Amino acid sequence: MRVRKEDRERPPLSFFQIFKREEAQIMSVLKWLDKNLEKVIVAAATTVLLSASFLGVVTRYGFNMSLTWTEEVSLFALIWLAYFGAAISVTRRRHLRIELLPMLLLGKRGQKIVNILVNVVFFGFALFIVKGTLDMTLLAYRTNQVFAATGIRRWTSVAAVPCAFLVLALRVFQDTLRQFAEYKAMDKTGEPSAGTPAEQ
Repeated sequence: MRVRKEDRERPPLSFFQIFKREEAQIMSVLKWLDKNLEKVIVAAATTVLLSASFLGVVTRYGFNMSLTWTEEVSLFALIWLAYFGAAISVTRRRHLRIELLPMLLLGKRGQKIVNILVNVVFFGFALFIVKGTLDMTLLAYRTNQVFAATGIRRWTSVAAVPCAFLVLALRVFQDTLRQFAEYKAMDKTGEPSAGTPAEQ
């Protein structure tokens, strides 16, 4: 195998250069996770839920036999699907909220202030849920509780709640920063100031 002259003359990478290269790769992975973490979990949970439900229906009505574990697996997947789906709705600002009244009474700038205050309260609530459900998860882990049919550890399903609410709290925090930036970009009429991009 011949080595090109350019490769022979190229100096070895320094520790700093290697660190910067690895840092760029890590940041790329973190950005991908920030954008797709909930989507991957929801997609996986949906696939498991549909597969287990379909298999349960086919075996029950097609072969006159019942697979008890399909119900537990479906419940397990539904829990993860529901809570991480809520995190996606917060990221996309599609969660349930009342916007008409603040808009009519306070205008767009007032609505932004209300949204920021609501996010602060929601952030505190999410952390409160994380604390409470984390204690429940640790209790289920210590007592070694399992599902009867599958033998799956019960804490793995209970853990969906603190994990999802922790992600949800992060998304609320990120949305609060975006809301604050949008508020600062508005003029007194509630429209984006000149030279600033319009709100998406």
